[in-house]
Formats: sequence, C-alpha cells, structure tokens
Amino acid sequence: MKVPKYIYLRFFFNSGCDYDKSKRYSNALYFYKKAFNLKNANAANNLGIMYEYGHGVSLNKYMALNYYKRAEEYVSNIGRDNYNRLKSDMNAQAVYSSSNSNIFLNLLDATTQTMKLISDIKNDGTKSPSSSISNSSSSDISSSSNSSSNDNSSSKPEKKVPSKAFCTEKARLYFQYEKRLLQMKRDPEIHYNNTDRRNIQQDMRRLRNDLISSGCNQNPYKSAMEDWDGTLD
Repeated sequence: MKVPKYIYLRFFFNSGCDYDKSKRYSNALYFYKKAFNLKNANAANNLGIMYEYGHGVSLNKYMALNYYKRAEEYVSNIGRDNYNRLKSDMNAQAVYSSSNSNIFLNLLDATTQTMKLISDIKNDGTKSPSSSISNSSSSDISSSSNSSSNDNSSSKPEKKVPSKAFCTEKARLYFQYEKRLLQMKRDPEIHYNNTDRRNIQQDMRRLRNDLISSGCNQNPYKSAMEDWDGTLD
C-alpha cells in the first residue's frame, strides 16, 4: 500500500520543528528541506528564518528572501509578510550604504567645495594684475585696453560650476544602480532581469559621463557591474 504524500510531508515538517526547537539545526535543516521539496509553505518560511538569522547555516539574507518568496508562492501569509519586511530592510540598508559609506562621495564633496571656493574668488570683484597696469597707463591706452578686455570677456562664456546637490545626487543614483546589479548577480532567481540589467548599465555609463562632463569629478569611481557582460543571459 502506497503511503500518501501528506503523511511524509507531515513527518518531515514535524521532525524539522522538533530539531529546530532543540537547536539541532543541521537535522532541522535536513527535514525542512525534505518538506520544502514537497512544496510545504511552512517549511519554506522556516528555512528563510534559518538563513536570515544564521541558525545552523551561514547568514545569507538573499537565500532567506528566496525561501520567503517560495513560502508566499505556496500561499503562506507569514511567508509573504517576512518577504516584504526583509526586502524593505535590505533596500533601506542598500540606500544608506550607498549614500553614507563610500569614499568616493567624500572625495566628491571635497571637490565641489574646492570648486565653490574658486568660483567665489572669481566673482568677488578682485582685479587681475594686468588690469592694474592698464589703469596706471595713459587715458587713451587705458580706454583701448578696457574695451579690448571687455570684448574678450564677452566672447568667453562663463563656465558653470555644478552644485554640490547635483553632483551628490548623480553619484547616489550611480551607487543605487550598482546595488541593484549586485542583487541580480547574487540571487538571479529572484532579482535577475536581462532588460533591466542592460538599461541600468546604460544609465550608469550616462551618470558617470555626466559627472565628468559637468565638472563634478574628472575620474569618478567606475563599478565592475557597469561592464558586467551578461553571463546569465
């Protein structure tokens, strides 16, 4: 007589719970995975918890997210809530890290402050040595010198200095894109999308070129993700 599937499923899941409660995590992992292979939502959710908090396994939030997503697909409200919670936490952490913990942003900040100082010096009305010499000359020479200098100044458009907010926002977006591509590469089953990857890479190149052309930074940080050649295609 063939044993029904639900009997095996119940045995595997209950055994996993018993080992989990007694903190015998290697055994719990074994039985949870047996139940998970039979598409048990509770087992999928419990595996997510083990990976999120490192119970008997190396802490891996991407794996945890994967199991929570499977629990949601197997119609588990707890799995859905855990998936949304962890995903929100990871996205928030990625934004914080990209905007507060990067050496490039510190260098960018210093560069924009220096450029602002140069701009302030240029615009405070200070006269150049050549203009002082012109003023000490005869009136005819002075007038001709002033008119020529006015012509020259009008023919040279004033170079605009980018604002600190502009440069910082461009860099922040660049690092957000980098985090997104890293997610795709680390956990392609959940995050990878070929069209998104290509669009993000194009945007990263555009942002880096903007940082150069606008004068924010002539040698901005370039992520390896920008040249990711699509090995998952």
